[in-house]
Amino acid sequence: MPKGINKPCSTLKGSRFILSGADVPPQTYLPQLLLTFAEVEFECQPSDGQKVDSTPPDAHLKHVREDGSTFELEDVKVITRYLARLLDLDGESAEEDAQLDMVLALLEKILRQWIAEVYSKPNPRDTDVFEKFLKNVTPALRKMEEHLVKNESNGHFIRNRITYLDIAYHEVVAFFLDTYPKSVGTILRPSELPATFKLYECFRVHPRLSRQVSTGDPWRYHRCSRVLGLRDVGFLVRDIRRSLKFYTNNFGFVCAKKLMAPQSHLGYVEFDLPNTTAVLSLLSQEGQPEHQPGKMTQGPFSLIVKDVRSMLKKEMTGNGVKVHNGPEEHSWGTLARILDPDNNVITIIDIKPGFE
Repeated sequence: MPKGINKPCSTLKGSRFILSGADVPPQTYLPQLLLTFAEVEFECQPSDGQKVDSTPPDAHLKHVREDGSTFELEDVKVITRYLARLLDLDGESAEEDAQLDMVLALLEKILRQWIAEVYSKPNPRDTDVFEKFLKNVTPALRKMEEHLVKNESNGHFIRNRITYLDIAYHEVVAFFLDTYPKSVGTILRPSELPATFKLYECFRVHPRLSRQVSTGDPWRYHRCSRVLGLRDVGFLVRDIRRSLKFYTNNFGFVCAKKLMAPQSHLGYVEFDLPNTTAVLSLLSQEGQPEHQPGKMTQGPFSLIVKDVRSMLKKEMTGNGVKVHNGPEEHSWGTLARILDPDNNVITIIDIKPGFE
């Protein structure tokens, strides 16, 4: 593995993280981003009865390990550094960690100044108030830029390594640009801070972060999705041979599986879809109602999950979910079918190792 490239995180198998803290500003937002980036499951439980002022209350983390043991921490900086070490988002030496701590202290100074000069005001979105703040923090923003330039302006603070500081600074810049788009002043521009905007662009389109950031208001908690991926999308068809020819000739789809009876219009085919592990499936079967123009036919919709039985028992109980059939045990894993409020069938499956 090339030096500077983050290694995969394999030590958190079966771990679960529970974060709690004040809603606004969210004291657990950076830890949430780190866990989201590392694709680690977590829960958010906003604390009740905490007063929000210019000195927000500490965050709290509960780390539940696979063996059931727990480890708890308070203080968002402590939690951030702990997660950074676990998720391989820290430095690779004492010197690099010290450098990250030094620059993080500068970023925290910018945020404290924003809370004092903007957020604590009657109207935190006031243009004049924000522009005055930008003018006051210009030296600090230029100092952040200098640290990026020292690292060859490659969009990172440490070599080409993604660290928690990269993610944190991106989120601050993104928040300022999204919240005050017409008030960037003379400093928050690509022409003034090119290295900063290089980092911003790198992470703005990063798939792991964009899932979290693009969900809306950054001052909100976002639940971690329990769905791991899309397995297939399917359609009921009247003539499997005609449909096979149509999708092959018109879209260039590659047929991965084909089950058709001789001299029959019935059968089942699967197409591999480009740039995804999902497949398109077509099914023609006996007793299938004729398609009515303008009315959708019902096709299979399958989702991959970690554990079908656990999801049905723990996550879906009391949420209006009707189990259509299953769970069924198969050599490759477990399958169950549930109904949505309109009685559409959704198949959820978990797949055993070796059958992916």
